[in-house]
Amino acid sequence: MENSPVLEIVRFALTVLFGAAAFGFYTLCGLVRLKGRRARLALADGIFWLVGIPAFLLFVFFLNGGQPRVYLLLGL
Repeated sequence: MENSPVLEIVRFALTVLFGAAAFGFYTLCGLVRLKGRRARLALADGIFWLVGIPAFLLFVFFLNGGQPRVYLLLGL
């Protein structure tokens, strides 16, 4: 696999975009949580994590070939 600086910058930019999308999804789940009882809070949190964790794992797998990189944490 090639690790040119340009490719690393593109990967970092994609990671920032993924983080922005995750933030938007978290905000939407937060709107559901605003006026809810415990069951509604648990449902919103569960949906966020059931969607967020697989999305992150697939993102890391396809973008980096399964190799974690430090800038992933910075970009998120």
